[in-house]
Amino acid sequence: MGDDNELVKNGIEAVMKPIAELIEKLAGPAAEEIGFTLQDSVRAYRAKRQLKLFQKMGRAIKEAGFSAKPSSSQDLSTRGGRSVGGGR
Repeated sequence: MGDDNELVKNGIEAVMKPIAELIEKLAGPAAEEIGFTLQDSVRAYRAKRQLKLFQKMGRAIKEAGFSAKPSSSQDLSTRGGRSVGGGR
């Protein structure tokens, strides 16, 4: 009985393999495009959310009486003449 089950299983796999390959060839590119479209939508959503966050932070800084001004990358990497991060 075990040999019969294995034979049926192998037969089904042999019949289904070309069908699965055809479906993959036909639907693969469309599925990839759908994924790219979703990725673009998520990126746009995240950019809008980030902009709102920056605007909210700007208002909070202004309300607190601080002035937000750009700083150079050198200002960010050193503090008091020493490197940030424990380097000596």
